[in-house]
Amino acid sequence: MIPITNLFQLLPTYTVIILLLTTHSVDLDQSSEYFDESSSERIERPKVYTSLAIKEGVDKLDGINGTIIIGASTYWDLVKGSKIFLDTSLFIEEVLKNYTSATTLLVCPNKWGKTMNLDMLKFFLEIQVDQDGNKLPRENTTSYRLFKRSEIVYNDTFTRKLQSPLLISKKTVLVDRHQGKYPVVYFSLKEAIGDDLDSIREGVRKSLSRSFQQHKYLIHQELKKEHYRNSEHLLLFEQMLHGTAKNEDMPDGIILLCCTLEAYFRKKPILLIDDYDSFIHHLFRRNRHNSQELKEIMKFMVEIVDSALRQNLHMDIGIATGVLQINAYQWQYHNYTVYVNDRDKPISEYFGFNRSSVQEIFNQVGISAELASKAHNWYKGYAFEEPSKFYYNPWSLAWFLRTKSLQCHRQEGHRETFIQNVLRNNQTIRNNILQVLSRMIVSAEHHYPYMINDLEGIRLYGSHLMTYLTDKGYLSKISNNPLSNGTSQNKLFMDSVSISNNENLHQVASWMMAYCVQEYDIHPLVFNWAGVYLKKVIESHFNSSNIQTFIKTLENVYKNASDLSSKINPSDEYIFASQEHPVNLIFDCICLRMQQETWYEYEVYYKKLLKADIVAINRQKKHAAIIQLKYKHDSPERAMAHAEIYQFVIDEHANDDVETLLLVGISVSTNYTVRMDTNLIERKSRRPIVT
Repeated sequence: MIPITNLFQLLPTYTVIILLLTTHSVDLDQSSEYFDESSSERIERPKVYTSLAIKEGVDKLDGINGTIIIGASTYWDLVKGSKIFLDTSLFIEEVLKNYTSATTLLVCPNKWGKTMNLDMLKFFLEIQVDQDGNKLPRENTTSYRLFKRSEIVYNDTFTRKLQSPLLISKKTVLVDRHQGKYPVVYFSLKEAIGDDLDSIREGVRKSLSRSFQQHKYLIHQELKKEHYRNSEHLLLFEQMLHGTAKNEDMPDGIILLCCTLEAYFRKKPILLIDDYDSFIHHLFRRNRHNSQELKEIMKFMVEIVDSALRQNLHMDIGIATGVLQINAYQWQYHNYTVYVNDRDKPISEYFGFNRSSVQEIFNQVGISAELASKAHNWYKGYAFEEPSKFYYNPWSLAWFLRTKSLQCHRQEGHRETFIQNVLRNNQTIRNNILQVLSRMIVSAEHHYPYMINDLEGIRLYGSHLMTYLTDKGYLSKISNNPLSNGTSQNKLFMDSVSISNNENLHQVASWMMAYCVQEYDIHPLVFNWAGVYLKKVIESHFNSSNIQTFIKTLENVYKNASDLSSKINPSDEYIFASQEHPVNLIFDCICLRMQQETWYEYEVYYKKLLKADIVAINRQKKHAAIIQLKYKHDSPERAMAHAEIYQFVIDEHANDDVETLLLVGISVSTNYTVRMDTNLIERKSRRPIVT
């Protein structure tokens, strides 16, 4: 069972492959800080791998001392820190039954359970020894007592019994056969990151040292034997242990450790490699490398991982986790790749939560019905080829339980700086982003696994970006259709993807708004206020003060936008072609800001891409608005006429959920003078409401 109060790492209690994303909580009302990349450093956010206990005033969250563990570093830290559990321990059974005959790559988005799941597996399987390497009596180990007896041992005098036995404890034959019976090598590449090859090498060197430190008793046990004395084996082991290994020796590090463990325990160890592709995501976020540097880095990392898994004759089982499947690694050799979106695989059920599990959590924690309903609406939505089955991101739910507020809790979304360059240089990607923000389904062509050129294409040009965002968890995969068989190493697919939920919509919209503000040099405060007052106009259009303030603010946006005139084609005809219009794009982004101001109570749809034809629907208030903007017009009459024509869009999206409809016509002249007219209609009678 995993502490539900720790959904955070609870999530990690399952580790295999998934698709998701991680968003960053951003408040547009913080003016320029929202668009300032450096502002992320000023937003308080706990580090993922640091244990953090947060006091909660809810009796039902009375883990030890009534805390929620947000960042437990190990499975053991997690289970002993709370009393509330979602039991996922049968993940261990699934791995031992179906994933022991090959090297397995478990691919899933960040924060869906890779690290904690691997640590749970390690804790279950590993032979526990003392500091001198002597085996401890199995029946007295903390691992045996947890998985066999469902006991948590804090010290010699204090032991706590779980309220319900772990499900794995009922698998007595499996527990007796496998628990505490294997040497285990845990190799985390999570911190093997850097901006260049030298810094990444140093990160790998430290990662190897941490893996060897877990078995440093071998220096005084196995390696003290006569045939090791003065040998290269002993020298290399000491260098790996102390973090002084040479560059050319590092690819042999894990093989060396596995070989030594095999000799000591007379049994081949199990190898667990966590976050094998973390360096790629760091490089993307920093966006400072060139194509040649990436090839050199990839060559080095392939040597490290490939030698550990494919060339290692001294391991029993090999499992690696990551976010992407990359062709440079020779996964085609006797291996599986498991994706959480393949929900036909039983192991995928240990990732993410379905609605009933989430509601169970809310009931245990004491979340009110009203707040629970809002949370479902905010976090629900991850669909994996079965749109009728939705899943929730455990990391975000853990933060929701901690804060009791609807926010974007994914940490890395604001760091995807390369996306701004892609949006600036690729209009097709901008169109695709607007489509998914309008909750439309878009096509995403891609290769699996990724080629190195694919990775560079994502970063530089945005090719395969929609698939990358799906693998990162920002989008959901609706269908997966092969276009060609390709080769055994690389196949071409055409996916159908869409935005997954409101949390991720918030993050993706933030990228689009940041691009707009930066591209046209719009002052963030002015941009924010335009969205705020558009919301006020939609919800209280009879207030003339709100209307006038919005008009002046919108004029300010356009008149102060940098080089706006030079980016507008002098011909009107192109508006109906494939080229976007800056005036319309800016207004589209203002509507996204309005949507954030209402915390996505409004669904925003674009009747036509590249044109400022906006439909905003608030199902809770049974209210909607159709907003039509016309450029190069001195009067809003034509815009109002078009808004009236497009009432059928409400019928398509939310006919029974809308009782009042506001028509808004906006005209923008060539000198950016703004005029606006509004008309409120009662939907049942289709007649204007007179006040």
